Amino acid sequence: MNNAIFSVENDIKKLEQKIIEAYSNSANIDSQKKLATNQHPILSAKELLSIGSTEHQNSVALDNERFFELRFKFSLPSKKRPHIINLQSQLDLTDSEISNMASSKVIKFINGRSTIVESERTLFYTGWIMIALLCIRFSTISALLLLSDISAMNAFFGLIISITLWGALTFVCYNYSIRPIKSLKRCGLKLGESLIYNGHYYVRE
Repeated sequence: MNNAIFSVENDIKKLEQKIIEAYSNSANIDSQKKLATNQHPILSAKELLSIGSTEHQNSVALDNERFFELRFKFSLPSKKRPHIINLQSQLDLTDSEISNMASSKVIKFINGRSTIVESERTLFYTGWIMIALLCIRFSTISALLLLSDISAMNAFFGLIISITLWGALTFVCYNYSIRPIKSLKRCGLKLGESLIYNGHYYVRE
């Protein structure tokens, strides 16, 4: 009988040991999951853009077309996305600057295989010429409004509309023609120079 009692006690101890081991393993798994979540938290696209690391953003942008479009405001096929990510990293450009260059056609895709970034003289000087012409045009309109026989109230509203239109059109000209060239100049690319992607990084043509 004593042997039977001793056997039962051993079985109970073994069962208790298994329960302790199972609980310990479960705790370790939960701890590992929490650690993994802290290292790579699951974020929404907007949260990733706000607080995610650049490396994480780049990784997601390369794999996900919608996130790439949300980040840079234009879409590209998967084979072209590394061209943009490498350009941004190499020249230390912001997301906004990349978007601006793409909309201004400063970034050009040639034959679907290569990418060229060109600091165009024509685009830069055309922007300044357009801004100068806008200044002359709206200065003339403002002068005519002030010298006309219309009421002071109508002249005031006319000036407000004129200044608003002048500011909006000047902003468009600057943003499209001048800003992208200035961004490239900040990165060391002079007027008339261009970069071409060789499959790994950008080199001067």
